[in-house]
Amino acid sequence: MSIDYKIYQLSRDEKIKYGALCFAGILIITVLFFDSVLLGALLSPMIYFCLPVFAKIKCEKRLKTLREEFVDFLYSISSSVATGMHMGEAIAEAHGSLLVAYKGHSLLADELTEMIRKMSESNAGEKELLFDFAKRSGIDDLKSFVESYYICRDSGGDLVANVNRSTQVITDKLLIEKDMKTLISQKVFEGRIIAALPPFIILFLRISSPDYLAPLYEMAMGRIIMLGALMAMAYAFYYSGKLSRVVFSEDIDSCLPEFMSRVGLLLGSGMVLQAVFEKMATETGLSGSLLQRDFRRLYEDAANENVPVITKLREYARTSGSREMIRFVGILAANLDKGTELTEKLSRESEFMWHSAKKQIEEKSKLAETKMAFPMSLMLVVLIVITIAPVMMTLK
Repeated sequence: MSIDYKIYQLSRDEKIKYGALCFAGILIITVLFFDSVLLGALLSPMIYFCLPVFAKIKCEKRLKTLREEFVDFLYSISSSVATGMHMGEAIAEAHGSLLVAYKGHSLLADELTEMIRKMSESNAGEKELLFDFAKRSGIDDLKSFVESYYICRDSGGDLVANVNRSTQVITDKLLIEKDMKTLISQKVFEGRIIAALPPFIILFLRISSPDYLAPLYEMAMGRIIMLGALMAMAYAFYYSGKLSRVVFSEDIDSCLPEFMSRVGLLLGSGMVLQAVFEKMATETGLSGSLLQRDFRRLYEDAANENVPVITKLREYARTSGSREMIRFVGILAANLDKGTELTEKLSRESEFMWHSAKKQIEEKSKLAETKMAFPMSLMLVVLIVITIAPVMMTLK
């Protein structure tokens, strides 16, 4: 059965497990903040809103695992092609390598098992099977790699050099993306640890001095204070997650390295620049970044107005205000008829831009760390209010 890796369906056991976990969490929150088990029971239908969150987390974890295994898959394919194997044989070799590397527990190895079975039993083509897997997994780089391989093979180009170059470009990109996501995930984790401090402080006070917090549970003002503390904690969780979305916000500069890598891969496979433009404007099945969507639009405008695509790209670069985009278009315009030279220049420029993108992420993460002072201050205020409010309410 073909799996859509972009969607995760919780199993029955997982629904029971995570449902119980959500219910326990709701009870703990209502007991700690409102001293009420009944309220927790009344809020139990919120479990149905929590389960999709767990499904999303599981889906992201599975995709992360798949991408990490994809890097090993590329290295194996590259070495196999270098020894003279065709793609079908290289897939079988990669399957064995993944089983050994991951001791039989590999998502990608399971996919390759199914591919090998279909190729042997129903004579399915490996190209179509790989494209289908790329679409289901959301790994656009796999489609780029397979396209580059078959275009180069059919055009009689240097297949080994092309595969090695494609593997290097894609794996460098994936490893840099992994480093960037690891960097910002640490900041988000730190922010959520800070946001989770109030429940631990309340629990400590309930255990060490249960009568001390009684005014917060028994008086109307106390309940309002606890509700406000809970809302502040929820906002701190939301704010820390929002920072990660800001760091990875989509703009032209963040999309350009991947766009440039794809142009370089297609050129390296033997296509001319105009054919590359046409392919990137008309292909389907890719996730479609902001830059890819804009390129499809300007390609259509160029065709309707009967002007060269490079002219529209120049206009787009100028109006975007992106220096990197202007430099990229300048490289294309200056090397329109220099296939090999253009490919090498784009490869170097793409590598430079990926490292620049990583540096920008590091700078944004430092800024995010500064912005984390806000939820930290908010939680500090919450802790002060929770610890002082009972005394102030008693004095009144």
